[in-house]
Amino acid sequence: MYSEFSQALSRYTHNLLAWNTLSESLQNTLLQHLGVSPWSTESNSSTTWPLQVYPRTLSVLAQVLLLKPQLEREAACISIWHRLVTTMVENVCNPQTTYEAENEDLNVEHAQLVLFLFHSLNLMQKKSVLLVTGSGAVRCSEAIKTPMKDSQLLHLSRLLLLLEYMMKHLYDAHPVLLEQ
Repeated sequence: MYSEFSQALSRYTHNLLAWNTLSESLQNTLLQHLGVSPWSTESNSSTTWPLQVYPRTLSVLAQVLLLKPQLEREAACISIWHRLVTTMVENVCNPQTTYEAENEDLNVEHAQLVLFLFHSLNLMQKKSVLLVTGSGAVRCSEAIKTPMKDSQLLHLSRLLLLLEYMMKHLYDAHPVLLEQ
């Protein structure tokens, strides 16, 4: 029963967004309640970004972003990247002590979406995101001088994987990413 309800709710949300039934403010409110609003004004969420985001939430985020005008979509993509890198750097430099925060990881679907958003940017914006990610990796250099927790290594490795991908595929998306 839960599966059927979940699928129905997913279709309903998709139709609300696809038919442009929700106003812009309601779309922003929906994203805020899901915890993935690029335009969030809350003080804590203006600098952090969740790492573990479920596929249906990512689907709603992608739909809302793709319906936005080009300039607003690009600004949102850059905001997401800045906040994602900031969160990962903070997790490396200032490790969390709670079990939940320690085990939060960037899921594959989330990484695929942010890379897809990266490729939707123009070249100068891509270079800007690449520089932000590279400078985030450099900021982590102080943390690697001391013994690191497993969670710190995990977040650093995810950050470096994103950086490596962007350096290799700055101009064109990897075909496998587009297929997925």
